[in-house]
Amino acid sequence: MGWTFAKKCQGENVKDFFRRKFEYQKEDGRYGKVIDCTIVNLRTACIAYETNASGKKEVIALVCLLQFTPNSKDGYNFGHKDMDETMGPNISMCLKALIVLR
Repeated sequence: MGWTFAKKCQGENVKDFFRRKFEYQKEDGRYGKVIDCTIVNLRTACIAYETNASGKKEVIALVCLLQFTPNSKDGYNFGHKDMDETMGPNISMCLKALIVLR
């Protein structure tokens, strides 16, 4: 469970980046979409994520630790470590932001 580094387009905000990475729509009707995203201290993204992958619509909390590497020589200028609300370690600073988003 390490970090994922990717190329975040210049001018693309973090919410749009996660929409591009996490949203999907399957032919059988399954989907996942970012409802909202709040950034805390430029180090953590708190995401309200809607999905029906389990057969019913539900909103879950996703937390992504963030790392910006703008001077990366290989172009991978944005890192994230994603977890859902069932995983540890716990990021308690997101709790208030996610309650508001839900």
